[in-house]
Amino acid sequence: MGFPLALFAFGEAGMQRATLMFVILTLLQYSLGIYILNGRGNWAEIFRLPLIYAAIIGISINLAQLRIPELLLQPITMLGQATIPIMLISLGYRLHAVESLQLGHALGGALLRIFGGFAAANIAVNLIGAEGVNRQVLLRYGALPAAVVNFVLTEKYRQDPGLAASIVVISTLISVLTIPIVFWLIL
Repeated sequence: MGFPLALFAFGEAGMQRATLMFVILTLLQYSLGIYILNGRGNWAEIFRLPLIYAAIIGISINLAQLRIPELLLQPITMLGQATIPIMLISLGYRLHAVESLQLGHALGGALLRIFGGFAAANIAVNLIGAEGVNRQVLLRYGALPAAVVNFVLTEKYRQDPGLAASIVVISTLISVLTIPIVFWLIL
């Protein structure tokens, strides 16, 4: 949801910043997030995941301003586009296996994600003095619903994936109302 909203609201400049935010947040999810979910203080687990290496390679290619040949880029792009539907199918399956949405805790988690995320982003942009598109993208990212990747990680590390799936669904439903409000506040 982050990329289309960034492109829609902020154009190419917003898309560039959203991509950078995505890389930073993904690195945090797959490092600090896994460290927390794993619960054993096992940092080695982080380095077993190819995503960390892929992000480092991607950043290096970008910084070196290398062009990937179209013959290689097209299959990589297709694989990347397949990941979200696969995660959504997994999410749907988990919700089917859960007797019903876990409303109480999930609603609290969804509200904390959206409103707490926006508040944290607001504090961050004020601390670092972000302005313009940088500020807008950071604030919009802070108010996004919980990402489906959070469910995937809780499933892998057996940390209440039913609750995580419920939070993803409920926060996504709430975001239908909150995303326009956030745009109104930041534009």
